[in-house]
Amino acid sequence: MNRPAFSDYDQNGDGMIGKEEFSEAHARRVGDRARQGYALRNQDKAPSFEDLDQNGDGEISPEEFAEHQQRRR
Repeated sequence: MNRPAFSDYDQNGDGMIGKEEFSEAHARRVGDRARQGYALRNQDKAPSFEDLDQNGDGEISPEEFAEHQQRRR
């Protein structure tokens, strides 16, 4: 599966991903994949914002994002 880039989620380009950015980017990604004809299985197992925000500061850093991507491989 095609893994998203940090920049796909960092909509305002400030170097961090907020909860709203995460939700909007995730919804857009799911919609894009549905339009492309991909089966949308396991949506209930998709990582939450809190899964990626390791330090609980309310934002996802590039490092947190990369760590999560590595764990999912």
